[in-house]
Amino acid sequence: MAAPGPGSDRLALLVRAGFLGSPGEGGAALAAGLRYRALPHLALALDLGYGLLAARAEVGDVGRGQVEDRWWVVPTVALALSAGAARLEVGGGLGIATASRFASLGAWSRDRTVWEVQVIPSVAAYALAALPVPRRCALFLRLDLTLPLVEGAPVALRAGGPQPSSAEAMWLLLSFGVERALL
Repeated sequence: MAAPGPGSDRLALLVRAGFLGSPGEGGAALAAGLRYRALPHLALALDLGYGLLAARAEVGDVGRGQVEDRWWVVPTVALALSAGAARLEVGGGLGIATASRFASLGAWSRDRTVWEVQVIPSVAAYALAALPVPRRCALFLRLDLTLPLVEGAPVALRAGGPQPSSAEAMWLLLSFGVERALL
């Protein structure tokens, strides 16, 4: 199999936006990162992101629904393969994340949490499909699954209560982005 083609230069900046989903919630996220092609089929990356989720409101509860946010920093390693002009990646990593819940959007803007779990060890997995475009860029679609390891996390900083389980704090991110080669 050939080495990854155009749009997959040695060092690249990635920027993406997409739909963020967690059990019972949906929202949006922004993420950015650096990707380093260490070997023809091995990519190392650092992903940094932030997302905001709105919990499903009950009937008559318009504008008063709870809000959650997530942020993460996750280094990853991936297998990168070419499929014609496209590049496919499957990877994963271990990083840190924060999950917080707020009683309302107003409480979020004042940083008044119902609960928060910070500096949570988190496991992430992703799949990516990228197509090269002119000017040393690529457009990509990426699906991430991140599972914060809330239960028994010795380094997590906790506030408020009751605390979420790992399953309640996990999220899926379906995003579309642009990759720009730097080197």
